[in-house]
Formats: sequence, structure tokens, C-alpha cells
Amino acid sequence: MDENKIHVYCRLKPLSDAYQEPMFSASEDRRTVYESSTAFNDDPQRAYDVSRVFEEDISQEEVYQYACKPLVDTVLAGHNAAILCYGQTGSGKTHTMFAPSTRDVLNKDLLQHQDLQGVVPRACRKLFEGIKADSSLMQYTVQLSTFELYNEKLFDLFSPSRKAITHPDALLKLKPSLNLRQTQSEIFVDGATAQEVGSYEEAMQLVTEACSVRATASTQSNEYSSRSHMLVLFTVNKYCPRSFKTFHAQFYLCDLAGSERQSRTQVDGDRLKEACNINRSLLALGKVIHVLSYSAEAQQSMHVPYRDSKLTRLLQNAFGGNGKTALICTVSNEEEDFRESLSTLQFGNRASCITNTLSRTVTAQSVPELKRLLRAAKVEISNWRAQVDKLQHEVLQAQFKQPSIGSGLTMDSFLCPITSQVMLDPVIAQDGYTYERAAIEWHFKLHGVAKSPVTGLVLSSPALLANRTLAKATATFSTSRNKQWNCSEGYASLPDELLHKIFFRLDGVTLARLCQVCQSFNQYIHSNTELWQHACHQTLPPAQFLISLQRLNLNVAWRELPAGQRSWREVFKTYLIESRGSRRRLEPGLNLHQLGGVSLLAKS
Repeated sequence: MDENKIHVYCRLKPLSDAYQEPMFSASEDRRTVYESSTAFNDDPQRAYDVSRVFEEDISQEEVYQYACKPLVDTVLAGHNAAILCYGQTGSGKTHTMFAPSTRDVLNKDLLQHQDLQGVVPRACRKLFEGIKADSSLMQYTVQLSTFELYNEKLFDLFSPSRKAITHPDALLKLKPSLNLRQTQSEIFVDGATAQEVGSYEEAMQLVTEACSVRATASTQSNEYSSRSHMLVLFTVNKYCPRSFKTFHAQFYLCDLAGSERQSRTQVDGDRLKEACNINRSLLALGKVIHVLSYSAEAQQSMHVPYRDSKLTRLLQNAFGGNGKTALICTVSNEEEDFRESLSTLQFGNRASCITNTLSRTVTAQSVPELKRLLRAAKVEISNWRAQVDKLQHEVLQAQFKQPSIGSGLTMDSFLCPITSQVMLDPVIAQDGYTYERAAIEWHFKLHGVAKSPVTGLVLSSPALLANRTLAKATATFSTSRNKQWNCSEGYASLPDELLHKIFFRLDGVTLARLCQVCQSFNQYIHSNTELWQHACHQTLPPAQFLISLQRLNLNVAWRELPAGQRSWREVFKTYLIESRGSRRRLEPGLNLHQLGGVSLLAKS
């Protein structure tokens, strides 16, 4: 079956105790309704094909699953949908749409008794469950409206003036509050109240209140006979923040008043007038369906009489419109109602030939609105970034305890694992290691991901925490240009072995300059023979070194020079004299600037 065609379902009402022989039966595959062979012997037995036959013992859940669940999914996808219930009075329309009886509809405990719930409560619940289960970025808003068409007058069941009326007779004098308007793309109810609802319970509370003021009266066929057509309308707006588009879907849930035969219902007066208007509107609906059941080519030369009734105009989107429609025909199996039931099946048979055009109503936001949203989004992003930075800083502080100066610091503590240089701006990454900020940020950018240079593992976040302790230690060693540096206060707590390791990495020129700019280290460096011995080996070329030794009248191999007569510092001083003050020779060969950007020299 074409998915865009109207799907027609038939629900057979159980027989009352006064009747024993049903007038209709279902095929084994439940897709065909047969007339009983004993109904009218002079007529041939007729069959009516439908999408599904719901027999007498069918549950409310099965009716919903077959007839209504696909349409709820259609609405969530952004398309219009409609579910209508059609049949004669007393055939079970309100039972199918709401609950087994009007008392059950008005009972607040209906929300807890799901086995009694009809199409409207179940569709409402599944609609909100589907919205909640949507894991995409779509943003939903749901609005609810309820109308009744009484004597060809359209009323808003949410309006205060309508709620104040409890008897249908008073409606004859009440001025209708709503008018139908038509645009190029849709029919809408002008002046209707649209309540925004955020949950199934909130929506059903409003629907129950609307049902409590709907026009009903007692007839011979039905104690609580609906005297008006009732429409529950859900408008679902689905906004996509990526495309800035909003998809508008309307979900019609219509409980039509039943067609009546006066000889069967025994009504008169105002009830008879109501019955005439009900039959007139249903007749107009039948004419519309009759025309729409023809092929598209034939319809071009025919007039579709939508304007013959407010009901047909109200349901114009459902019949021949741009959405999916399901029509549930409720059929009485009693012999006395055979003619009305037969008319109902013929109505459904013609409706099944109608093809709707499935499309979505989409609106895009204007440029000023998009600019406003952009400004608001930038402010929100800025606030969130500040909050994230604050939280990341707190997490890192709790995760990585700042060491104190002198607590296990070694020369390697000052060197960046990436550049092998002393760090000017040390930061702690989430792998627990300290890096130069520029180096680790470059490393993350190079690999396109926050990856640890040491462990090779991908970090959970690129957040960095300043290592203030190490930065303070590095700053203590550094010096400004042409300024004396007093380091005794900052490094009083450093052990001698750590100082020795630091100075051991320096060349002779750097040590000499260090003595000039740091008076606190002058005596320590001057008297440390091992330190100067290593500096000479590291700095002086072998040839120049031997010349310096000869000038000092030390006729021994330079590698075997003892720490006796002359100090290694004087050996280096002799080399500087022999270099005749060459500025090139005085440039340091290995210093902390080359190791990592912190120079211990005060260059003049």
C-alpha cells in the first residue's frame, strides 16, 4: 500500500446481550471486512479492504500500535499527521480516542490505568517520550490547542467563556470565539489558545479539562452522546541550531461526532438540531472524500467542496493535504445499525483511495534574529570558557601538588622534556610532567591532539597548570642586564650538591661572569677546584690549553694536572690573557641560555 495514502482501520464493536448474530466479520489476515451472509439475503455479500480489522476482543494498546504509532514517529520527523475516528453514534469512537466511557475520560486516575487509555493519551505519552529520547541537538517546543465544532460554530475549549458553560443548550446563545483563516500553505484557527506543554502529565491535564466542558447529552442510543466534533491539536516545533531552521508539525487527533438516525436516537428539539448539523457536516466531509478519491487527472476538472462546512475546512490538511492520515472506522455489529455501519465502511473505502502529499513546513530565521543569536551565543561561550578554565585549574591543583623549593629538585627538574632546555614558563600537563608552555602547546598543535610527549598517551584535556614553584626557582637563577644579583636569600635552602650539579653544567666563561654578577657565589666558585677543572676541560681547546700550562711552567699533561701549585681558575685566567681580549673568545661556549633560555651572564 502507498505510504502516502490514507490508512483506514475498522474496529468492530462487541455485540450487546440483545443480539447474537454479528453483521460483520474479519478475514483471517484481518485485512478485509465481510458482511454476514444472513444480513440481507437478497443482496450479494460484500467485502471491504482495510489496513487492519480490530475485532471485538482487541486491546487499546494493539489499536495504538497498528494505527497510531507510525504517525507519532511521523510528527517527530517534522511532518503533519492526523488520526480521525468516524462512525455512527454509540459505535465506540470516544472509547477508541480517549477511554471506554466519558466517566473514564474525566477520571484523573486514567493516567495511572494505561490499559484503559485510548489513542489520545497513548499518542501524547509516546510523543513526549520520543522527544526525551532524541539525542540530537534538536530543540523541541510543544503547544496544545483543543477545539469543538458545535452546530457549525467553532469554540476554543481553553477559553474562559467556554469553560464557564456546562450545558450544551447555553452554547446556542454563545458567540463563537474562533474563525478559520487560510494562507497559501495552510489552514489555521485564528485566535486559538495555544498552551505550551512540557510533559505528558501537563498535556493530559489540559485535555481532561477540555473534555469536561465538551458538549454531551443523553440519547436513546448513548447515555453520553457527543454533540460536537472535538479536535485535539499538538503543534510540534523542532529547531535545528546547526541550520537555524525550524520544522513545524501539526498532529490532529479528532473525535468526530457520530451520524444519527432520528428514529434510532429518538431526539427532538435542540438535540434534533444538533443531530442535523452533525449529519450535515459529515455529509460535506463525505462529498470531499468522494471527489478526492478520484485520480489526480479527474480531480483537475472537479471542485473539491472544502468550504461547504467548517469541519471540512478544519480537516483540509488531513484529507488531500501535506501529511499522513489514519482513519479509524468504528462499526456496530448489531442488525439494527446495519445501514449506518455499511455507510461507515463505504466512507472508509472511498477515503482509502485518497493520496496525500507528504512535505514539511520549514522556516528559516531572519538575518537580524541570527545576529542576535550569534551575539548571545558568543557571550554564553565566553562564560562557559571562563567556567571551564576555572574548573580545570581547580582539578589540576588537586591532582598535582606543587613541590616546595629544595624538595627533590635536580638539574633535570629545570629542563623541558621536549627541548632539553631550562624552562622559563613551566607548566604541568595532565600526564603529571612539567614542560615549557610554548613547547607543549606546539606539541599539541603538531599532533592535533593533547598527547603526552613522555608517555605517548592521549590526555583527557589539553589544560595546563602553571608550575609556580619551578618558575620561582628558575627566576632566582636568572639575572637582569648589568645588575648585581643577590641569590643568597632565594637559594639559602638549596643543598650544596644541587648547586654543584647546576654549576657543573657551565663553561669557564660563564663561571667567570657569574662571579662578577653574583657576589654570593664568588667564594664558592673560586674555591671549587673540581668545578674549574671541568670548566677548563670543557671550554679550552687542547692546543691553547697546553700553551696556558706552559706559561704557568707546569710541564705535565693537561689531563693529569693536579690541584696543587696553581688553581684551575688561574689556568683559565692565563688562557683569557693569551686570547688577547678577543670578544669572540669571551663568548660563552656552553651556558644556561643555550640549555634553556636562562642566562646567568650579565653581558655588557
